[in-house]
Amino acid sequence: MSNLDFDLDSRMRSLESEWRQAYDLSMAARTELQALAATRAPNTLILAKAHDRLERAEGLKARIMEKIERLEDGAGTWL
Repeated sequence: MSNLDFDLDSRMRSLESEWRQAYDLSMAARTELQALAATRAPNTLILAKAHDRLERAEGLKARIMEKIERLEDGAGTWL
C-alpha cells in the first residue's frame, strides 16, 4: 500500500466518522423538533430554534457528503 493509498483511506475514514456524527446530530434534532411540535401549544421560538438546529445538521451532512464524493472522484483519477 502506497502512502497515497494510506492517506486516501485515512481521509475517507475521517470523513465517514464526521458524517456519522452529523447524522447523529441530525437525528437528535429531528427527534427534538418532532417532540416539540407534538406538544399542545408549542413555543414558536423554541420550535424555530429546533428547526434551525435540524437545518444546520442536515447542511453539515450534505457538506461532508460532498467532500466524500470529491475524494472518491479524485481517487479514480489516481488509479
